[in-house]
Amino acid sequence: MVYMFELAVHCWLVFEETRASEYLMSQFLAAIQHRSLFSNIIDRTPPALCQYISIDVADNCCTAGHDLKELIVRRFFNCMAKHLLFNTYHQWLHETQNQNKPLLVGVEV
Repeated sequence: MVYMFELAVHCWLVFEETRASEYLMSQFLAAIQHRSLFSNIIDRTPPALCQYISIDVADNCCTAGHDLKELIVRRFFNCMAKHLLFNTYHQWLHETQNQNKPLLVGVEV
């Protein structure tokens, strides 16, 4: 259980660092197969970069043989992708609505 929590926190930190950097985000969005790319980034980003996380690779599978890392990364990515798309759409919508409003400076209506 601790492994899953630590992995989710690790995914969150990697995603937030990517989202905070305009360069990283543009590179990520320009790539294909975003979920696969994110999974590879998680594999290559050592948890040592995160101050309080230590992920033991031996705990990667449950008793039924499921790959917990892949399941968590996939679910996390789906959730964050939906959230990112929702925020990006609403930001775009807000910007386009503001652009379509006429500037009525000094004009009586």
